[in-house]
Amino acid sequence: YPCTGTYPSRLHVGDQAYVSSDPPLSNRVRSQPNTSSEVLGYLEVGEKMEILEGPVCFGGWIWWRVRSLEKNLTGWTAEGDETAYWLVPLP
Repeated sequence: YPCTGTYPSRLHVGDQAYVSSDPPLSNRVRSQPNTSSEVLGYLEVGEKMEILEGPVCFGGWIWWRVRSLEKNLTGWTAEGDETAYWLVPLP
C-alpha cells in the first residue's frame, strides 16, 4: 500500500501495463507525480507502457514514471484512485 488508506498497487518497476478501457478515458502524463504539474501528453485507452520508477504517493493516487511503448512520451501517470484502477498490468 504505497498510500495509507488506499488500494494496493498492482505494478512494479520493470513491468509493462496498458490503460484500462473502464472507464474509457486517456491517462494524463505529467512532468511530476502530482495533478498540478505540466501535462506532457496522454496515454490512450489500450496504450502500452513500461514502468520506469515509483511508486510515489501524492493526493491519494499512486504515481508511476512510465514510458509509452507506442510513442515518444515519458513522464508520471497515476495507477488509479480509491474506486478504480486505470493501469492494468500485462501478463
